[in-house]
Amino acid sequence: TSYEVYLSTSKNSGYQKIKTVKAVSGKSVYSYTIQKWNGKALKKGKKYYIKIRAVNGTAQLSKQTTVKSVKCKKNGKLPVSIKGDQKNLSYQISVSLKKKTGYKKVGTITETGKKKYSTTISKCGSSKVKKGKKYYVRVLTTRDDGNYVYGPYSKVVTVKCK
Repeated sequence: TSYEVYLSTSKNSGYQKIKTVKAVSGKSVYSYTIQKWNGKALKKGKKYYIKIRAVNGTAQLSKQTTVKSVKCKKNGKLPVSIKGDQKNLSYQISVSLKKKTGYKKVGTITETGKKKYSTTISKCGSSKVKKGKKYYVRVLTTRDDGNYVYGPYSKVVTVKCK
C-alpha cells in the first residue's frame, strides 16, 4: 500500500497530486511536510485543503486512457471521444483553463463493452465554454468493484475555441 497526498486551495476541486508516500512494513504512522505547491512556497495565512488516498499497488489500474479527439463546436460545446479498453470501467472527464491545475470534473462515461466512447462538455466549472479560450482536457479511468480503483490520468489534450 502507498498513500497519495493531494493539495488544493479549493475544498471541492483543483486537487493536485504532490507526493506518493510508500508504506513501510511494521510502520503505522507516516508524516510528510508540504513546503511547496506549484513550485512556490506555501503562504502563511492561506487556507489549503489536503486529501490522502490509500492506493493498493496490486489493485491500481495501470493502463492510461487515450483521448481520441476534442473539438470546439460553434455552439460552445466540446465533444470528447475516448478509446476504452476494458469492461466495467468509468471515465471521469476533467477540464481546466490551466494546463497543470484547476481541473474540474465535468462528466463521467460508463463503459458498456464498446471500444469508443464520447460525451459533450458545455461547461468548465461554473462557466460556459467560450470562443477565444483555450481548454485543457484529461480523463481518469476508474473501476468500482467494491473498492474504488483509479488508473493514471490520460495525457492532457489542448483545444482552442475559435
